[in-house]
Amino acid sequence: MNRPLLLGLFMIGSGLLGGALVWRAGSHNRAQPYSPATRPAPATTQATTAPASVPVVLSDYVDLIRQRDPSFPATQPMGAPLGLTDAAHVIIDAPVYICPRGDLWITHARGNDVRAATTIFDGDVHVVRNEVLFVHWTGGHPAFVVRDEGARSQSLVRNSTYLPLAHVYDMSQAFSWNGSIVAPADGGVGVITSDDREIWFDTGSASPAQISADGHGLIVFTPPPLASAPFRIRADLSRQPLSLDDGWVSSLLQVVPLLDGSVLQICADGAEKVLLRVTNLESLPVDGALIESWVDQLSDASRTTRETAFAELSRYGPGIWPLLTRLEPDQPPAGKAALRRILGERLQPTLAGMTPVDGKLRLTQRLADFGSVFTATSGVRARDSLDRERLIRPACIAVRPGRAIALLPAALAREVASEKVSVYAWNDEWIISDPTYGPRRFMSNHFETLLHEQDRTFQHFVGVDRRGRWAFAPARDVRSPTLLIDPTLRDPTPKLPVWEIINREGSVGWDQADWPTTKRGGSWALHEAEWEAVDEKINPILTALPQLSTPPATPQGRLPLLTAGDGTTYFGGRSDLLARRADGSEVRWDLPAHAVGSIDPTLIEAGESRLFLFNEPGRVVRIKPDPAARTPFVVEAIFTDKIPNGAVRRIWLDPAGRIVIACDGNRLAILFPDGSIPQKIAMKMPGK
Repeated sequence: MNRPLLLGLFMIGSGLLGGALVWRAGSHNRAQPYSPATRPAPATTQATTAPASVPVVLSDYVDLIRQRDPSFPATQPMGAPLGLTDAAHVIIDAPVYICPRGDLWITHARGNDVRAATTIFDGDVHVVRNEVLFVHWTGGHPAFVVRDEGARSQSLVRNSTYLPLAHVYDMSQAFSWNGSIVAPADGGVGVITSDDREIWFDTGSASPAQISADGHGLIVFTPPPLASAPFRIRADLSRQPLSLDDGWVSSLLQVVPLLDGSVLQICADGAEKVLLRVTNLESLPVDGALIESWVDQLSDASRTTRETAFAELSRYGPGIWPLLTRLEPDQPPAGKAALRRILGERLQPTLAGMTPVDGKLRLTQRLADFGSVFTATSGVRARDSLDRERLIRPACIAVRPGRAIALLPAALAREVASEKVSVYAWNDEWIISDPTYGPRRFMSNHFETLLHEQDRTFQHFVGVDRRGRWAFAPARDVRSPTLLIDPTLRDPTPKLPVWEIINREGSVGWDQADWPTTKRGGSWALHEAEWEAVDEKINPILTALPQLSTPPATPQGRLPLLTAGDGTTYFGGRSDLLARRADGSEVRWDLPAHAVGSIDPTLIEAGESRLFLFNEPGRVVRIKPDPAARTPFVVEAIFTDKIPNGAVRRIWLDPAGRIVIACDGNRLAILFPDGSIPQKIAMKMPGK
């Protein structure tokens, strides 16, 4: 059930506000665009000679950010991450790599040298001098593949050992296997062992090699049009040919190792047509109790549970068929039907129960994890968990290592099938990228744009580290500069989110403690995280400010606007601002022309000692005291989105540090001067 519906039911059941209360969450006011520089990255890699004795003067990555943008706040990463909407978008003039442990590795000439045997890599962000291409972790100790400076070559670094590699590998597809590093290269596959040997397996083809890990080895093949005979790298690093006599073909598009040791081959069979074949490669032990538990769930009342169980059973081949045959007679009808579909694989293999119409299946995208996305333009035939046949057209199917073959949601499939987009899969995330919108993130049934418009030259998705930082580069083969969306740092771009509340046929105001209130039938006050009932006999609701009979004495006949936390009292606010400090000194500042107002002003201090000046309907000016500047104050931002321009009755700071505007008798605007809406309050707001 979605959040707006839950809120509506609560309101109806409790008589809170009734159907006449309308809630609207305003979009974030954004004061100014973020403009990245475009200067090229500095040289960042290291030569193969012995490391020089260079003092480490830079290890904090926030300092690295501030080197490029000195105005960025000197703050430490937050413990609790923000949402991506409120996260900082920062650009680093350096390559960035995210290792299998989820650490962020940033190349910088003044960082640590990975060849130093005494270097300890704790934490999740590492600034290093070498351009790290891959990190292989063994018992908490890293070994590195780095790019050599000034040459198109790579080297392995393990403690103080430095081993130049004979081939140049595509380390974006490297992975750890059996204590070794495995990576493709032009014409073959390399395995770098734990004892620092480099073993080369030639494919006999210039086409990029595809690698799939099975139970005890690696299946290597090159797809058409430059296909070559597949082979297997055994655990002992010997080469095992996979021949026609063993049921293998050379026109492989994808292989799917199954959990019982068999392999599903997806083979090209003419123009955009495929042939599916199951081959017994090597028998692996099967957990019978686990299989029986999946079988039991085929008859579960939950459709999701039934479909998950079927998908998991589809990851096995002939090794479980005898067990399924014995279990099938004792199953309820739904379970029997599902088992019949699985056992039908004995006659005609399918893609997890899906059969391409007329055998038509087109390879659409290859993924960095050696997975693939196929498009069935004529659709696929499948039966659902209630054994009803359906035709899905068009259909996109994801084949990824370590996962069941899956049908992509329709909204995702429409984009993935296009040849104009690049597709990235990262764990459970799907990201597409194109020149118009840049990278977009799939969110169940729609896409969300990830980058600001001026940053969409960063087309290539690099990955997400374990603290939730998203990394992007200009292109797959251009790794610098790098853009990070960092939810551990607040976006420094001035923003002012606004939640507008309209209480139709009711009223709004404030209680004795200055919490904003609504009233229609009962009265309710919005506290820090909850709406709480108000007993007006104890806590009367106010809707207007009392009239002052005698204005207080002020300098030059001016009324005081605000006495700030440091004791400074402010006056004026229309065309200038006069500040009288606690020591009696005064400073006067003429407002810039775009900040001059025409109405009686209100000045609020909130959010990191910022001043918010209301001196014009529908506008708020954010001012920062800055004694180091030429003038004592600077205008940081001017916000207009969702700022009320009606009959304002009061503007005040509530106990939670929010700026509240009551106007028109029935409208509240809740402003969040820190630039983000706290999660507990966001949960009270409608999803829209």
